[in-house]
Amino acid sequence: MMTAGPRLRTRYLSLGLFAQSIVDVLITFVDKGKDENLEPCLKEALASLQAANRPPADRGNVKAFTNFEQVWTLNQIAEPKRQEAIRILEDIIHQRGSTRKLRRQAETAIEFFYTLEGQALRNFDQPTDPLPSGIRRLCNTT
Repeated sequence: MMTAGPRLRTRYLSLGLFAQSIVDVLITFVDKGKDENLEPCLKEALASLQAANRPPADRGNVKAFTNFEQVWTLNQIAEPKRQEAIRILEDIIHQRGSTRKLRRQAETAIEFFYTLEGQALRNFDQPTDPLPSGIRRLCNTT
């Protein structure tokens, strides 16, 4: 079975770290109501999410979703959740709503980025090629 090379695996790890950095600032926002890195981090995340479906040449200078592996990982998460995350990030950046509402929305965004981080780390840890059909039967595993 062929596994992902170090360069490809690093792309998944990079995405996981990116998602974790967004989770960190959102948790601080939920807990304390402020974080000096909140706006720049969320703007970076928003730009990356919005650029993910564009052709590579049109993505501009974004931090995440700059290669196939990262976009593929994002696409493994349901599209409605991504659109909801984009809307929530826009609301938090532009302070649309009460602090209480924005904190609740931030909790939803935390779930999205936590899921993204988990998927990126699973992809980092798993082989790129799926197991051949019947391999579980051959190995007597479930």
